[in-house]
Amino acid sequence: MLDKYARDLTRGNMLAHILNFSVPMFIGNILQSINTAMDGIWVGRFLGPGALGAVAVTFPVIFLLVSLVMGLAMATTVLVSQYAGAKNPKKIMETIYNSFILLSVAGFLISAAGIIFNKAILQMMNVPPEIISAASGYLVILLGGLIFLFGYNGISAVLKGLGDPRTPLLFLAVSVAFNIILDPFLILGLGFFPELGLYGAALATVISQFIAFLASFAYFAKNTMTAGLHFRDLKYSKELMVRTLKIGIPTGVQATVIAMASMFLGSIINSFGTLAVAAYGIATSLDKMAIAVAMSITAAVTTITAQNIGAGNEHNIKETLKWSWLLVIATGTLFSSLALFFPELILGMFTKDQSIILVGKQYLRIAALSYIPLSIGYVTNGVLRGAGDTFPAMLFTMITLWGVRVPLAKLFAVPMGVSGVWLAIAASSFIGMLLSTTYYATGRWKPKHLTTIRAAVHQWGRT
Repeated sequence: MLDKYARDLTRGNMLAHILNFSVPMFIGNILQSINTAMDGIWVGRFLGPGALGAVAVTFPVIFLLVSLVMGLAMATTVLVSQYAGAKNPKKIMETIYNSFILLSVAGFLISAAGIIFNKAILQMMNVPPEIISAASGYLVILLGGLIFLFGYNGISAVLKGLGDPRTPLLFLAVSVAFNIILDPFLILGLGFFPELGLYGAALATVISQFIAFLASFAYFAKNTMTAGLHFRDLKYSKELMVRTLKIGIPTGVQATVIAMASMFLGSIINSFGTLAVAAYGIATSLDKMAIAVAMSITAAVTTITAQNIGAGNEHNIKETLKWSWLLVIATGTLFSSLALFFPELILGMFTKDQSIILVGKQYLRIAALSYIPLSIGYVTNGVLRGAGDTFPAMLFTMITLWGVRVPLAKLFAVPMGVSGVWLAIAASSFIGMLLSTTYYATGRWKPKHLTTIRAAVHQWGRT
């Protein structure tokens, strides 16, 4: 049966489950960061600042376009986890089937829209005219290969829902390795490969994504579809489509809100000149590491919560959140200590310019206050997502960023300069934590009659 491929996260030590799940997720985040950095190194060193700028301006566009689909992938993880917890393999397969329909349709529409309107989007972003043609060509190639990215993420979402984050990590590692190897060959035209320059970097990314999709699909077909249940036996389910959209759309909107707020905040920081921009750019490297840890633990919390929702086990959910809070407090304390006591060491890895280091130190010492509350807010929202209650998490993000961070940044920047922006970032993290933890304490995130939810999930499986 299909559930034999699932890791049971409803029994045993919850701390062990969190660590076993989050560590591969963290490694995956690191691999993706290395992949992005290597792309930047090859393009920047061999093709010049114009090509590097063309690559840089496409990142927000890609992130905005894929946000909705990534939300649907997360919804797939949640629903598969809930049915795995309820030991309902038939409903798992139906969820996979209907989710793949959604992902395929959404992926095609988003790719097509991006290819058709990419230049208009870049012009709306005020991309400099001298790089807009290169950025457009680079973007079109990436958009043409998005279907492979969506396919990999869809299968990865299923495997994570079954409690297996390690297999997707393996496919990701293979993909990153191929991308790193292909970059110089396709960019510079080494050996019998054509010299494609910037477009070679995009093609290397698409090929590596195709390899990840192909490998993950082969594994999925061999080890999961052999459960005695086949797609030909399944059917379209309006109920499952609605449930997937209800969970996935708020998450996708949340990601979009984060991207737009980051771009707006960046415009405020840009107004303080190159020094502030450079300091913020290198100082946030520590932020990214802290967020990567928090997001990895959050992914574990979401899946564990979802499985225990399916099993009707509230005690394990509380135990999971307790351990996750302790873990992010410990890691947040570590990152805060680094920011407070070793800012020059961190910044010195990127620059020797003392003016930049001075501004960066100001940022890190204020940002140090935010790592713990930011992480607590992340993992608490993970419980809400695992329960399928994604709208509050989206709402809290909108309030935190657009109701607090951006307005405070504009307000504080007038009397305090760029330090006011740093303070707004830290203050909004506390607000986000208070919103998510308060809502969690109300218990409104719980499905009705949590103690009998397993019977309800089985009922969904029969309908």
